[in-house]
Parts: sequence; structure tokens; C-alpha cells
Amino acid sequence: MSFYVEFTGRSRTHALQLLETRKASLPAVVVDFIGVALKSMPKPPDFNQQIIAVKAQGHLMSNGDFTLQLLEIKPTLIPD
Repeated sequence: MSFYVEFTGRSRTHALQLLETRKASLPAVVVDFIGVALKSMPKPPDFNQQIIAVKAQGHLMSNGDFTLQLLEIKPTLIPD
């Protein structure tokens, strides 16, 4: 089974919420992997906001393993 997901969140919290809405169409192990990556991102500097672009593409194998051809989590700071 191949998978592809792409979305942009207004913050880390919003990106995690968007990931949650895509749970039904992605393998659970992939959702967990992306969630850990988002949660481990450093906070933006004080008084800055950020948008977070997430893109993931790969393949889930029948034994539950997966290969990830692409995982891109790109934060962009938006200064005040």
C-alpha cells in the first residue's frame, strides 16, 4: 500500500491536529512517526510564529514495516 500526505499547519499544534484528521487514510505507524517528528521540533523564538509544511510519501509492506521515500517537515518563521 502506497501513501502520500501533504499539509500546512499554522503552528505545531495545528499541524498535529491536521495529522489527526488524516489518520484514517494513513498507516498508524506512519502517523506515529510523523507525530514524533512534529513533537520533537524546537519551539520558535519568542514573538515569532511559524507555519509548518509536512510532506510524506512511502510504502507500507504486508508485514507492517514501511519504507519512507520522503519525509519533509519544513518550519518557516513569520516574524512580527
